[in-house]
Amino acid sequence: MTAGVSRPPEPDWLAARPTIDEFRSAAQRGLGRCWHWLRRFDASEYTSVLIEVSTRGIGFDLDEIDPSYIVDLAEASGSPEEVRRAAINAAQSGDSGGDLAHIDGVLFAWAKRGHADAREAIDRLFESQVAQGAGIGGFSIIELDGFDGLVRVARRAGGCISADSAWRLGAWISSCEEAGEAGAESRLRALADRDAEIAAFLGALDAERNVCGPPPAQPQGLDGLLERAVGGERGVDLWTDVRRWARASDEEQWHAVSEKFLVCEHAGEAWLLANALVVGENAPAFRPFAASIRALQSRCRHRDPAISAASRRVFSRQSGPRVPALARLLLAAGEVERDTLEMLRESLAPEDVDVILEKLRASDQRTNEETHEIVLGLLGLVERRSKRFAAPLALWGYEHSPCGRCRQGFVEWLARHGAITPEIAFEAHHDGVPSIRSLAASLA
Repeated sequence: MTAGVSRPPEPDWLAARPTIDEFRSAAQRGLGRCWHWLRRFDASEYTSVLIEVSTRGIGFDLDEIDPSYIVDLAEASGSPEEVRRAAINAAQSGDSGGDLAHIDGVLFAWAKRGHADAREAIDRLFESQVAQGAGIGGFSIIELDGFDGLVRVARRAGGCISADSAWRLGAWISSCEEAGEAGAESRLRALADRDAEIAAFLGALDAERNVCGPPPAQPQGLDGLLERAVGGERGVDLWTDVRRWARASDEEQWHAVSEKFLVCEHAGEAWLLANALVVGENAPAFRPFAASIRALQSRCRHRDPAISAASRRVFSRQSGPRVPALARLLLAAGEVERDTLEMLRESLAPEDVDVILEKLRASDQRTNEETHEIVLGLLGLVERRSKRFAAPLALWGYEHSPCGRCRQGFVEWLARHGAITPEIAFEAHHDGVPSIRSLAASLA
């Protein structure tokens, strides 16, 4: 080490061996500290967690985590063969906790590092899945083997085409071409004359592209939509119809909805009216509510949690001085939720940061879903700020986010404002999100 240059202090989380639960939580979130823990302490204690993460996708947000992160941890543990073999066995047995797509991603990461047994396991997984009308493994085969992989996938799928097949045939071809195989579709069509299975694949592809949906329906009236919601209907169909109504409505109709929303007492009615008020990018902005701020607060604290949540969602979309004032009343009562935070998007002050952190630290009994909603609200706040007084919110979000994409947002904001801490820089090189690793390398 150069004379006069001292090493930065080690992070607090490296001072002691993590418990199994601490390690599992950090691995589920893709934090780089897991790599350091495995290198510092006896890693054998955590092999079972690595196998869980490899084979069952137990994390809240493993879709955002690069599977190579799991392979890095397995190699750092000193037991990579055991972890890899567990993933291969899970793929072969189909006992995956319902996440064969995750296992496919992990096996792909092993195969990219030259492990032939992982590549063979992907082939077997695809063979078993395609026979059931599924396509897990197809993209991995194509990315590993290019056009030759596409030919194998097309032949196997072509021999199993049925009405129940849940494949994205065009996406397989696009994946091949994006991997550098120019003209993959035309090359495949050139084989069809002498290959019945490829011909069947291409016939299904053409049919997939020619499917026409039903003509758009006329918007249903608000009374009919309310009747469906009060009757208990939810889901995509009703949401689509509400969106269609909102886009066809004028400002006067929206104002009538806002007045109705303030007095409704049925959870289903509140749900639908809230969606009508906030949906549709092209709908006219509705007028501010005429009710007093205390009346708005009362709606946000309604005895029915569904009406309370719908009220916060609607009011968070408004602007004007009453919105942040309402947020501060709710925060003072300990209601730190995404929509409450959204109400401060235009007027966050340093004293608000202190209150938010105080309320966040007062309770750690939250589910991953609840924490994620709060994190989304915090990310929305800090991304609108150009001043460093919001950095404590970004640091809380980084540490607690169950979502890799949100953590990436916090790291990028901290980097832009020169607020990356030594602790984050220390572990970011081994983060499960590739863009965070790249950012850490650029700052080194």
